[in-house]
Amino acid sequence: MKKTIFIYAVAYLLTCSPVYAEEQQLNKMDNILKLIEITGVTKAAVISSETTSEDYYNQIKKVRPDISDQIIQILKEESKAVIKDSINRGEYAAKVAPVWAKNYTESEISELIKFYESPLGKKVVAVTPQMTKELLAAGEEWQKSLGEELANRVDRRLLKENIQLW
Repeated sequence: MKKTIFIYAVAYLLTCSPVYAEEQQLNKMDNILKLIEITGVTKAAVISSETTSEDYYNQIKKVRPDISDQIIQILKEESKAVIKDSINRGEYAAKVAPVWAKNYTESEISELIKFYESPLGKKVVAVTPQMTKELLAAGEEWQKSLGEELANRVDRRLLKENIQLW
């Protein structure tokens, strides 16, 4: 009798565990999507895209100064529209959710949700877009400040290795 009950229990677990695992994975993905929403990750992606796009437009103007400001404005407007539409279709979340799933357990995702729903977490979300802009600007300024030092080092190294650039 005990053997029969044990066999039924094992059979039940074997047939139900794939369903349970699938439900767990769906629950984890639902929580990840909630986390993406409450953290404002998509806002940061928009800011990052806008910064990258601005650099791209500046490069276009350097290479093709004949391109009118109207064309650049159209590029900016359409870029923003494409990004917004893609985010609204859930394409950004679909790309980043697996990264969250790979790096965090379901329990950790739940803890992150609790944090981001707390007063401090809400503050982090509120200040992150502006901080992102400021941090990107500071990083860009820092990188530009290295230009002269880099040029000097390369010149010294080329001289040391007896290489003439020009």
